[in-house]
Amino acid sequence: MLNTLINKNAIVRVIFWYLVYPVYGFGVYQLIRCIAYYFTGVEAPKYPRRKRYNGSGLASEDSFDDTSVEVEPPPPEDD
Repeated sequence: MLNTLINKNAIVRVIFWYLVYPVYGFGVYQLIRCIAYYFTGVEAPKYPRRKRYNGSGLASEDSFDDTSVEVEPPPPEDD
């Protein structure tokens, strides 16, 4: 009897942590996002942005983003 109880407990734990918890956490974030948009009119990002780490160990938002450097296009050539 104790053996089947442990197995059922493990199954419930797996279902909770891999199915219920991620969906619930995602739903809570979306709910807060919708409420904040209703009151403030500012749209939050659809998914929370995680900070990336560069080689120095300091967190930076765009450590791998090469689009931050602005390059002017070459002047058009006259034929």
